[in-house]
Amino acid sequence: MPNFRTKKGLLEEFSTELRDHAYGIKSYTTPVVFVEQPLKAESVVILLSGTKVVVALDTSGYTARSSTNSSSVVSGTPLDKHAKKPFETLTALLLALSPEFNQAMHNLISSRLLALQETKMNQS
Repeated sequence: MPNFRTKKGLLEEFSTELRDHAYGIKSYTTPVVFVEQPLKAESVVILLSGTKVVVALDTSGYTARSSTNSSSVVSGTPLDKHAKKPFETLTALLLALSPEFNQAMHNLISSRLLALQETKMNQS
């Protein structure tokens, strides 16, 4: 569960998480913090599929909703299935919303493991 007590802590945690997941999303906006109880921050995230969602972080975790003012989300889509459901981590939320994120994460892990293997082979 997210652990922040101040507006600054919330902003730092959310910004760091977004940067750390940049390999698996097209883009994101700088998080905006809303001074309410509990503290809440939001960022517009464009998934690799081109879908635009608003990702929020508060004490219950990460949630996503449609970026449009319309409440109409296509039924049966990942966003429809997971809208407003809190996730403990940004990774878990993105995995639920985006098969492309899943593939990007897999590719990143694979390339890092191959690089590690090559380094070990060169040291032998």
